[in-house]
Amino acid sequence: MVLPDRFLSGEAIFFFDGNEVVKQMLYSEFEAVLDGVVGIPEFSGRHYKAAYIVIESVLNAHTIVLFEVTFDKKGQVPDSWNIPLRKLAKEGVNGPDFGGGTINIMTRRSCTDSYYKPMLWEPHSKQKGCLRRIYDLVKENRLGLYKGESQGRRGSARYDNTPLRDFHADGAELVSDQHKNSVENIQSMLSHKYEKKIVSLKDEHQNAITDLEQQHREQIEIVSDKYRAKFERELDWAREEFTGELDVKQLELHYSQENEKQLQQEVERAEASISDAQEQFLSQLMKAGIELTVSHIGSGTYNLESHQVKEYLENSTRFWAARQGVTEIHYETWYNYQQNPVCQMGESTGCLCGVKLERTNCAADFVMGESDLCAKHRRAKN
Repeated sequence: MVLPDRFLSGEAIFFFDGNEVVKQMLYSEFEAVLDGVVGIPEFSGRHYKAAYIVIESVLNAHTIVLFEVTFDKKGQVPDSWNIPLRKLAKEGVNGPDFGGGTINIMTRRSCTDSYYKPMLWEPHSKQKGCLRRIYDLVKENRLGLYKGESQGRRGSARYDNTPLRDFHADGAELVSDQHKNSVENIQSMLSHKYEKKIVSLKDEHQNAITDLEQQHREQIEIVSDKYRAKFERELDWAREEFTGELDVKQLELHYSQENEKQLQQEVERAEASISDAQEQFLSQLMKAGIELTVSHIGSGTYNLESHQVKEYLENSTRFWAARQGVTEIHYETWYNYQQNPVCQMGESTGCLCGVKLERTNCAADFVMGESDLCAKHRRAKN
């Protein structure tokens, strides 16, 4: 059945934060928000679940539409938001009965229009009490809606009237209450309008100040141009003087670098001459039957050729490692092991095993992590 106008008290919007209603307003106030007349600053930049409620004159929730709405940084609803709440209210399905008759509801699940379906919401398991909460808050009547006489329990009814009209047996009282709400809404709208005007006047004042500052800056520029020209002339003179001194210093530096290069070339020639003399001297010694023999523990002896002397003197360890075909690190590890052939297990922790082992005579036969471990620790490692 259709609910007559005389049984209607008003329309309201409730906003939810989780399971709690954080704000209530009349639908006419919400329309002002949608029209951009006012905003809700505390909702700036947030997304809310909300409910549109059609309320009977006996303060029963007749129809509930659960929808979602997002606010921009100014606390206003974007122009793209276009949910027809009253139209969806007419299409509501039978919901629960909390004592005042069956409540018509429209949620995401009950909506048949695929375009508006994503804009609605469905209470999940933790929000099943939200409809009861809406029903109870309507009864509390914090919005000051007109409360008429009870018409008895009703069955399922649909809200079929877009504008609300002020016809009732106690019409004078209803008009008075609605007039009061209208006055409050108009005051809110005017307040917002003049707030914008005040902001506009402040902007004009600031612009006037900016213009005056610009005029003063232009006057200052005229005066400063005179002194700037004098300063630039003095700066040019100082720059020329500095450039002249810099050229002299750069020329001196160039000569110094040339002298350094010549000295470096002379040193290199001297070193090459000394090296050649040493090579010739060693060759003469060897031709005379004198041999240069070197030895290393564990590596034996070796007769150096004249061209090998420099290499041996620069790094003898690398020389012997190359003779045995291993890396320098491998050779050093093997050489240290030869000095004290014991099991190296636990050396890093300070608890060296220390069992005596046989020496490995050739570095190439030495396997790090195997040859320097006793049989027990080799088995444990494998």
